[in-house]
Amino acid sequence: MNLGASRATMWRTVLLPMLTPALVSGALLTFMVSMASFTAPQFYNVNTLTMRIVAARTSGAYDLAAAQSTVLSVVSILFLLLMRWYQNRRLTRSMSKGTPQALKVVQGVLPQLGAALGSAVIVAILVAPVASILLLAFTVNGTWTTQILPPEYTLQNFIDIFTEPRSLRPLLVSSQMSAVAMAASTVVGV
Repeated sequence: MNLGASRATMWRTVLLPMLTPALVSGALLTFMVSMASFTAPQFYNVNTLTMRIVAARTSGAYDLAAAQSTVLSVVSILFLLLMRWYQNRRLTRSMSKGTPQALKVVQGVLPQLGAALGSAVIVAILVAPVASILLLAFTVNGTWTTQILPPEYTLQNFIDIFTEPRSLRPLLVSSQMSAVAMAASTVVGV
């Protein structure tokens, strides 16, 4: 402004680029939370994907519920990647001063082995629920009982989701509801 720019130019060229990381993070958080929301759709009786997942699970169709959960996860991950791409398109950095923390390198073979083993255990614990949902999504209903891995696999669960308009509608409703919530939170954030 002290160089003669108008408020609109300052907002467009300075403030909005500096706010972009916060706006993208807020939009992403709102989209993810509203995409996985169960209580609001249940309260208003809206047929969303989370409602269908719960209905499939309570009726005993665990394979269909796992397939729907996988689709919900894929949509959320794709949106996350899209938002990260958008945020990384240009570099927005302030010229503030600061000193980075020094890296702490683990010295010695035994501590490095312990750190690697501890990290592997944590990763295995975090991946186990997602891996079991993915396996169940590709399993024939009722075949995976006491085995370590499912004995039979199928794509029929995903075919059912994407070929029946009745099954695809909750995904579209969930995406639309999340997009509206994301847009509203961005407007309020700005």
